[in-house]
Amino acid sequence: RAMDQLRSIHGLHREADRLLRAQGNLAGRGRMRSDRSLRPEYYPRGLVLSSGEDLPSGQSLRASILVLEVSKGEVDLNSLKIAQEQGMKGVFRAAMGGYIQWLASRMDDLKKGLLARHQELREEARKKVAFHDQTPDMFASLTLGIETFLAFAN
Repeated sequence: RAMDQLRSIHGLHREADRLLRAQGNLAGRGRMRSDRSLRPEYYPRGLVLSSGEDLPSGQSLRASILVLEVSKGEVDLNSLKIAQEQGMKGVFRAAMGGYIQWLASRMDDLKKGLLARHQELREEARKKVAFHDQTPDMFASLTLGIETFLAFAN
């Protein structure tokens, strides 16, 4: 029984490792068909948000993720309860739907400006203390996402 649990934990770590590395490296998973021709490679186009008590092993992998530790007492439980109730009512789903429509209607203009803004934010972050070369890119992406959402919210 204990060995089954260890195998299960090891399997979960392996899957999390694969997912986080693919996202961190923006790498797809190459596969072949039975006739040895290559299948299309699909690349990650999102943000992995995970909660848990266990960090992945390996310095390189940990360097490609942003870990935010939340201690007991740092979350206003009353505000959290209100947010959860709003979530159950579909408020966040409706907001995200509106945001996606807003993005879609501006996609051509956003494509022109977002890359330059991302590079600018990354260079600003590089001037500050960074633990790994991927850290400034993470901060730039997060900042750009927040800026874009706030532009929608206004």
